[in-house]
Amino acid sequence: MKTIKFSKPTEASMPKKTIKVDQLILKANFQLIRTDKTASADYKQGICQSIESVLHATGNYNGFQFLNNDDCEHGTVGYWSRCYSMPHWSVY
Repeated sequence: MKTIKFSKPTEASMPKKTIKVDQLILKANFQLIRTDKTASADYKQGICQSIESVLHATGNYNGFQFLNNDDCEHGTVGYWSRCYSMPHWSVY
């Protein structure tokens, strides 16, 4: 499994941090299932775009599932309410 190293280029004195991609996906999925008022369509869209970028860059993109197929009209909160998986995960 590939990992991504995150570092802030403007803060050279900070040590680099590494996180496993599957851990990042779990954290993102947790944010995408939220239903509180802060979890807006724009908020979730940003998470989706970031996660898809990471998954494609590391060769781990495996698609996604809408949380509710009856509420997935493009641009709505339901459209961005989804779950990502890794190729080696079993999704039931």
